[in-house]
Amino acid sequence: MERKLTYIIILLLSSASCFAQRWTSKQAIENFKNDLMENARPYQQDTFRQGNITLIRSIEPPFFDNARLIKTIEKGKNIIYFDWYFSGTKQLRRTAIFDTLGKSVGMEYFYSKNGATDYRVDHDKAEWVVFDKGKHPWYDLQVDMKARADSLVSKMYGHEFLVKNAVWNVFQSSMFHNNKYANWVEGDLSRKPKKFMFHYDVRLEGELYYDMIEFNLNAAGNFTTKRYLTRPGFEDVPENLKGAFRISFKDAVDKARQLGLQENDPKKISAMVWREEKGKPALIHGSLRYYLLVVRGVIEHLDTFGSTITTRYDVYSFNPWSGDFIEKKKMKWIDSRHFTESGGMWMPDND
Repeated sequence: MERKLTYIIILLLSSASCFAQRWTSKQAIENFKNDLMENARPYQQDTFRQGNITLIRSIEPPFFDNARLIKTIEKGKNIIYFDWYFSGTKQLRRTAIFDTLGKSVGMEYFYSKNGATDYRVDHDKAEWVVFDKGKHPWYDLQVDMKARADSLVSKMYGHEFLVKNAVWNVFQSSMFHNNKYANWVEGDLSRKPKKFMFHYDVRLEGELYYDMIEFNLNAAGNFTTKRYLTRPGFEDVPENLKGAFRISFKDAVDKARQLGLQENDPKKISAMVWREEKGKPALIHGSLRYYLLVVRGVIEHLDTFGSTITTRYDVYSFNPWSGDFIEKKKMKWIDSRHFTESGGMWMPDND
């Protein structure tokens, strides 16, 4: 009896210890999150690790009103949770999920200072839903214009393309009243918008290619070429080819090998969707292409202010609507990384 009682006591103590440890771990995480970081400088980071969980906190720069940011990383998962808090408070300002490549996934929420949900963005379904219409006076109009934009994409490229390949980019879309601009989700136009710019990304085999489709609608919901356009218009796709893309990475590689491709190093072969520009702004303008990229060489140039990396490619260009090979050409990607500015651009490689 005494031995049994001792066993029970040990079991109870062990369970209590495990419970206390779990509670302590949870409390430690909450304490780390709730620290207001009153003396921290912008961009200053510190890290907390507890089991499989890693937390990183920092103060965002003045552009974000010195919001406190907490990143949560769980071992074995390829996503990172971001929680922004209003400066000097424990009130959430925004929550988002990014994959390890920096792409938004899942639900993203935005909150008011009183804790109410302002709006949410579903990145998987490309939807924007507003809860506080008082802060978004043109929401119903925006919803109507978005439906018209979807209808135009569907008409020009097919409904299957709209569903499977097109992804509305809510944060790149915008609206205008005369010369006044406002972004789509937090636009503060005091007067009714007269023009609406839409950006759509293209998704293929799990990869997202940004801003492949861009166009404007006027106040009547019709396509317009007036101002604020950088990639206006659509491609003239035959009716029998409209719908989801008929190209894959495997198909492109197989066809390229039939055309003489001999490279076997998978690290030197990649692919992307690209938009080729042709002509002046119009409803029909440019073409979407699927590029199979084969690295021919890399040149790095260092100078006092940074570096320029030029990657030279053999490019096999395909029509993504039919899967047909179009041409082989040489191109180069110039990636400039300097203190004053950074960026990249595609150019023909005629050297």
